[in-house]
Amino acid sequence: MSLLDASLYFTAALIAGALLEPLASRYRLPLNLMLMIAGFLASEALVHLGIDTGLRWYNFHDLVFYLLIPFLIFDTASRLNRAALLREWRVIALMAGPVLLAGAGLTAVLIYYAVGHPAGFPLSAALLAAALLVGTDPGEVIAISGVDLRYQRSTVLLEGESVISDVLAVTLFAVFLDDALMGVKHIDFLTAGRIFLWSAAGGIAVGLIAGGLGWIVVRVVAAGTARALAAASIAFGAFIVCQYFVEGSGAIAVLIATLMTISHPGWGNETERATVHVLGWSARVVLFVIAGATVTTFMFRDHWLAMLIAVAAASLARVVAVNSGLSGMNILSRGDEFSLGERSQITVGGVKGAIVLALALSLPLEFEAWYTVQSMVYGVVIFTLVAHPLIARALIRRIP
Repeated sequence: MSLLDASLYFTAALIAGALLEPLASRYRLPLNLMLMIAGFLASEALVHLGIDTGLRWYNFHDLVFYLLIPFLIFDTASRLNRAALLREWRVIALMAGPVLLAGAGLTAVLIYYAVGHPAGFPLSAALLAAALLVGTDPGEVIAISGVDLRYQRSTVLLEGESVISDVLAVTLFAVFLDDALMGVKHIDFLTAGRIFLWSAAGGIAVGLIAGGLGWIVVRVVAAGTARALAAASIAFGAFIVCQYFVEGSGAIAVLIATLMTISHPGWGNETERATVHVLGWSARVVLFVIAGATVTTFMFRDHWLAMLIAVAAASLARVVAVNSGLSGMNILSRGDEFSLGERSQITVGGVKGAIVLALALSLPLEFEAWYTVQSMVYGVVIFTLVAHPLIARALIRRIP
């Protein structure tokens, strides 16, 4: 696909986002879901008219992975409430560490045994699918219940979990992708652990250097749009350097660099926040429209059972992992018990969003089960975008 074609698709996606956002706000509909539907309907309409758009998900692999993902992580990390995160960092570490990984492990096991086809869908494929589903995007749930004073603490946890889960998803995706490409049936978890640690160490090292440059930019460049774009460019450069040259986790590098940059006292005026928001908004809009355009009716016809398995596995794993981990969180949160409403919000906050879709669009054709895994991911994303906000609204009304 040519650069001109990509530019046209991106322009069309941004126009669709600008038109749909006020409608989503007025009728309290999830914008991300509307963008996917718009992309799907536009693609289907063109196909029925006999027009081949040339749009294939693999055409966007490099653009999605190397361009959209860094800006998505930069946007999410830059919007974190630093004071609240420092206050609840131990609970967030538990939530986004052991609890998240336990949920991913349970998801992989459930998917693997439910599919029940080791030859065509080995454990490595189930692990890759679970890694893709690690990322969370609780924005819709937070918008519904986060304004309620009862959910301020759980909202902070969901925001912290979101950015860390996105970074974990990108890192775990890279760790398990090689095994999945080779169709490995017996995973060497010790080797996978070493690869993960090496990837994390590389990401931390590059992130620290990039974060230092970010501090210099904040000190030297005048506050405003130029400084925000420079900080975003540094985060983007950290991702590329780490992925290409260090072979570490570019996602971790972006996270570290962004957190260091925004920790400078001079960072964060209204213009800079608006600029970062535009970058993140643009990346999300383009991603969801492209994802919708790559969805086909054949996907639902051929892989409806795989989608249902993934939805059930991811949902059950979320409930079990979150509620099992909350007892440990209660100890770390200074003895304050999490209420039923907070537990419920944290559970339904496991919405799958932009990073999950980006990784699904980054699956290589060489991976034999790519279509099955991609269908699973799309199914979970669509389900959580539809069901979780509805559940959140019902909980707000019914839980005192």
